Amino acid sequence: MDKNQSVDDILEEIKRKKAARAQGEEAPAKAPQSAQELFSSAKRPQQERPAPTEAIRGGKEEEPASKPRQRAPEELFSSAKRSQQEALAKGAAPEAVREIPRAERAAFQEVEPEPIENVEAYFSSVFRANGLLSKQTDEPKAAAQAETVPHTERSAVAVEEPPKAEERREHFAVKIDDSEFGELPPQQGTSRRSRFAVEEDSARPKIPHKKGEGEKPSHKLKLFRREDLEEEEEDPISRFDGMAGNRFQREDLGATQMSIPLSKGEAPREDDSLTRALPPMAGRSTPFQDQRQKKAAQFRLNAPLEEEPIQRADELDDYDSPEDAPSVAKDISSTKMRLWVQLVLLILLFGISTYFAFSKNLPLPLPEFMFPERDMQTFLGVNLGVMIAAAVVSCTTVGGGLINLFTLKADNDSAVALATVAAIGQGVALVIGFEHMATPGVHFYFPIVIAGLLFNILGKLFLISRVQKNFRVVSSDYEKHALLMVGDRNLSQEMTQGLDLEEPHVAYSAPAEFLTRFLDCSYSEDQSESISRISTPILAGFSLLASIVSYFISRDLYLTLTVFTATLCICAPFTSAIVGNLPLYRGARILSKSGAMIAGYEALDHFDDAGALALNVNELFEDGSMTLHGIKAFADQRIDEAIVDAASVIAACGGLLTDIFMQMIGGKEELLKPVDDLVYEDGMGLSAWVDGKRVLIGSRELMLNHEIQTPDRDYELKFRRDGREVLYISNSGELTAMFIVSYNPSPDVVDELAELIDRNISLIIHTTDPNVTSQKVSDLFSYPSDLIKILPAKLYGEFDRLTSPRKRARAEIAYTGSILSKLQVFKTVATLKRSVTTGTVIQLAGLVLGYALVIFFAFTGSMSLMGFESMLLFQMFFALAAIIVPSLKRL
Repeated sequence: MDKNQSVDDILEEIKRKKAARAQGEEAPAKAPQSAQELFSSAKRPQQERPAPTEAIRGGKEEEPASKPRQRAPEELFSSAKRSQQEALAKGAAPEAVREIPRAERAAFQEVEPEPIENVEAYFSSVFRANGLLSKQTDEPKAAAQAETVPHTERSAVAVEEPPKAEERREHFAVKIDDSEFGELPPQQGTSRRSRFAVEEDSARPKIPHKKGEGEKPSHKLKLFRREDLEEEEEDPISRFDGMAGNRFQREDLGATQMSIPLSKGEAPREDDSLTRALPPMAGRSTPFQDQRQKKAAQFRLNAPLEEEPIQRADELDDYDSPEDAPSVAKDISSTKMRLWVQLVLLILLFGISTYFAFSKNLPLPLPEFMFPERDMQTFLGVNLGVMIAAAVVSCTTVGGGLINLFTLKADNDSAVALATVAAIGQGVALVIGFEHMATPGVHFYFPIVIAGLLFNILGKLFLISRVQKNFRVVSSDYEKHALLMVGDRNLSQEMTQGLDLEEPHVAYSAPAEFLTRFLDCSYSEDQSESISRISTPILAGFSLLASIVSYFISRDLYLTLTVFTATLCICAPFTSAIVGNLPLYRGARILSKSGAMIAGYEALDHFDDAGALALNVNELFEDGSMTLHGIKAFADQRIDEAIVDAASVIAACGGLLTDIFMQMIGGKEELLKPVDDLVYEDGMGLSAWVDGKRVLIGSRELMLNHEIQTPDRDYELKFRRDGREVLYISNSGELTAMFIVSYNPSPDVVDELAELIDRNISLIIHTTDPNVTSQKVSDLFSYPSDLIKILPAKLYGEFDRLTSPRKRARAEIAYTGSILSKLQVFKTVATLKRSVTTGTVIQLAGLVLGYALVIFFAFTGSMSLMGFESMLLFQMFFALAAIIVPSLKRL
């Protein structure tokens, strides 16, 4: 080094030496890769390669200029093979150079996939071969948990050979009864990825099929989550403000979609203790915070769909909790036993009174002391005693009827109670003035009144027997579903839009842990009782008026008493407590056998207006209704992973194919993966993200909408025969498989639906299966297509909210069985309503006609024609007509 050099020159020289030294150094030699590693690196881009979205012109694909050309799988395989041979030529140990497995080597061969005949056996073997299922323990394994092997030890890792086919065969529950698949028709000059005829617009923008690839979908495939909607929705009640306030109608979507919840929501809980606010932090509580916490504890975002009425202390004790079941059942049994005792006593008293009444004019055996020819007063006194005894036996009916009448709440007991009081009053007068029994037109009507009390008790027996049968259904341990009505009119109008309905009344069902207000619904007043509330006081006034007019005509007080008693007796029909309770009892006797019940007439009046019934497609097609005829595999990727992804999506939305896919994965729910952004596109199918990959399950239109290549229609039509349908599955932008399925409805369901056609009931069906259309349902169930509507996807959130399980529901109509019970109880509503109406009309006609006859005889001086015999025949005729005619309609 020159001493005359400056410091700057020295530093510059040092930098030059360092640069020269750095240029002279050689890069360290890279460790040679084995053929297996080269093969894995070659296969990975092929599995992760996104779907082709470029336009296909002339059968060739145009790669983007910005991306380097990717080598074909055959070229990569050849390169891996050459590297293996070079390593052997340089003297590498044969065990250090791993042979490429034959199964993986065959994946690069250009061979058309064969149809899968035994689906579950095939996928079970594939899962075990790829490590998803252990061969010994049959426990699931995570394929992504492979241990990391150091670079220097990779050559020593042995490749496990897949198990033999004989060891992988297992019994498969899904029956494959057709596996006739043809080969896909290749097109000349096309690659394997562009072999299908694609019907799409070449100018369509690219749609990503992996998370982070490109931009998010455009407005034609707008995805959103349910929690995003809840955050954006300031007022949770605003969604009921009509169509203008519906968020989904404000969106300008190309394809109508609805975010489907990944898990079934719980019903809104009515227990305020379950919605408590978090306790305040220790040492920081203030009066203002306590006030805020108290207010927050009373706030519930998801308010109950139906507010339960507040029960007052003076109201009827009801069935309020499962712990009340033994006491309620005991009360029902004791009431029924008391009514049976009353019925037997009244039958005995009615027979005695009728015998005595006939003995007045017929030579029937009687005790000597009460011969009417010798001692009329004693004879009348004995008959009056029997009448009083009957009134005592029916003291609850008489007393309750009079109280309700004087409090302007007349019921079915009020008319017969008035007749009882009038008959006893006339009897006392006749005992005192027994000589007036010889006056023409003077009669007593003790047997008529006792018969009225007897039929009243019989109607109450029908009532309590119905309540007992229904309570066994309500208090059972089976899962219960309550039939409800859509309360929001705007929502009902949206659901029934396009259907020919006068009023948009829609019925639906929802699971409920407990059914409330059972006794209140059971003892609700029927049509006959509603009429009695008005007719009884009016006819009582008319009877009093007619008797006064009769007095001025006849100038006979005892004849006036006879007219007054006769009008009250004819205005107390025998069937006042039967026409409403007998049809409901018949319905309870039949419905209870299938686990269903209609609590009372209020339920008939409420649900008879329903013109549409909302159903889930899983209700129409019960277990075993779906048949998988075969699978056609398309893609080169691992079919087992694609099936697991598809099963995760199907299980998340609870579709019809859930059972089939669960059988494919051996029923192991632990294999299912988390699903994001699950969306149903109207009439096309499902779209979701699983492990960062887009999974599509649906029709041909869904695939084309997402630029997925599909076979041409002629190829697809080969499998659409005998009512079979085709369902496509796509994974990561590649068509994975085609399922050939058929739908087999239950004949019992078809028969039950046929009875709804007579009532012109429309069906609103919720489904995520694109093959289930109005025409398909019409063909399968022989139901008019104009009475069927597939629920639009924009209403799926509201439908899920309505049908989600709830803690409590009103016990008007409920069932514990399947769709058969639901359809049976729904169609029974109209039949029972007609029966009650028919009986009430007949009873009302007899009441008006009988009153007119009595007035006519009274004003014409012909009351001698209206003895107890004539009145008994008249009442019995209309009683039998009101009972038999409504019962002719089969339930």
